[in-house]
Amino acid sequence: MAGITFNERMDGFLSPRDGEPAERADYRAGYDQAKAAGDACRFEATMLMEDIGSYVRDPEHQAKMTGKFFSGSGEPAAMRNGEFQLYVKNPETGIREMRYRFDFDGPAGEQLSFSGVKWMKPKARINTWAPSTTLYSKVTRSDDSVVAAGILTIGFKETAKLFRSLRPVNATDKAEGRRAVLAFNRFFMGEQVGMLRDG
Repeated sequence: MAGITFNERMDGFLSPRDGEPAERADYRAGYDQAKAAGDACRFEATMLMEDIGSYVRDPEHQAKMTGKFFSGSGEPAAMRNGEFQLYVKNPETGIREMRYRFDFDGPAGEQLSFSGVKWMKPKARINTWAPSTTLYSKVTRSDDSVVAAGILTIGFKETAKLFRSLRPVNATDKAEGRRAVLAFNRFFMGEQVGMLRDG
């Protein structure tokens, strides 16, 4: 079956941290500290699900992620080994998550990794916006020690751009492309309903 692709941009703030963030408040503290200092960052990424049928059936829901990471005033860093998981269920918590991960080179050439998670458990059954737009994020070294932590978010404007960018890939004709997009939308809405049920 054909696949789908879409673009996503998230903006936020990450500040230097000495240890692993233990709870959401630690990520929030990193966000607040970097925001006060004006140390903004963002990523601009393209997600690719080459075969939407296989993607939906795979419980890991793993897609490719390519793009660039922008931090400070330096040149953007190209993503390597990027992975994106949409609505994968954490077996330990039972909560659906969106997971983002990629490697990149730091300003001094150090090999770093970005990882982020959206915990898809709404505070109220009707509120799915906040968890689906808040990415608790950290940057680590090759030895897994933490460099920085904070939060990235996506607003209404960028969310609208995301959905407008959704398009089929590898389709043999327009009909197959439409079926791929429909399959993705059906999966997405089904997971939204499941998230509300979990909440």
